[in-house]
Amino acid sequence: MPIEEVAGTVKELINEGKVKYFGLSEANGETIRRAHRVQPLTALQSEYSLMTRQPEK
Repeated sequence: MPIEEVAGTVKELINEGKVKYFGLSEANGETIRRAHRVQPLTALQSEYSLMTRQPEK
C-alpha cells in the first residue's frame, strides 16, 4: 500500500479527532518525505542496535 494512502487515512482520522499524532518507524528518507507531503509527521522511530553497526557505515 502506498505511504500516501496511509498518510491520507491518518490525516482523515486526525481531522475527525480519532487520532492525535502520526509517526513512522524504520522508514527511509524518501518514504518520510512522501508521507510528510500528505500529513506532517509528529514522530520518527529508528532502531539502533549495538549488535549491528550498519547505520554508522
